[in-house]
Amino acid sequence: MNQKLDELKFLEFSDDGYRIYKCPLCGGKIKVHDSVFYGRCDTCLATLIDYKPAPHQVAFHKSKAKFRLNIGGFGSG
Repeated sequence: MNQKLDELKFLEFSDDGYRIYKCPLCGGKIKVHDSVFYGRCDTCLATLIDYKPAPHQVAFHKSKAKFRLNIGGFGSG
């Protein structure tokens, strides 16, 4: 795995609803809006997935079950 990816650095919250990170690939800025879970670097166009699972999602991800199913209405997480 690329060691640079382990160096993701949060820079700041912007006034217009973005979380801003330093791109681990080129050093540019990645803006992730509060309404979505991803952002793109303004320099190299790398995509950052800024996913923070809810407690019930953490349990789902940790499950060792062979088959898993998570169902819910729109926006249920």
